[in-house]
Amino acid sequence: MPPFLTESLLRAPDGRLWIRRTPTAAQPNPPYDVVDRRGVLVGRVSSGKDVDIVGFGRGVVYTVLTDDDGIQHVQRRPLPGN
Repeated sequence: MPPFLTESLLRAPDGRLWIRRTPTAAQPNPPYDVVDRRGVLVGRVSSGKDVDIVGFGRGVVYTVLTDDDGIQHVQRRPLPGN
């Protein structure tokens, strides 16, 4: 398995790249690796079960939570490190 999938790359406003790792049977909700402009891993962020990061704003990260009924809920959370 590849370490990450092509469609799992997100660029944050601060220039950091968030890379969602490939899900596995042992880790169905993998963390996002956060890489700075120099290509250095600066953090690892777990979004939670059935939560996907979909975008960023000023100091916030937007996520979508899919509940047991398949209904999606948009959430706004503080950007880690702010």
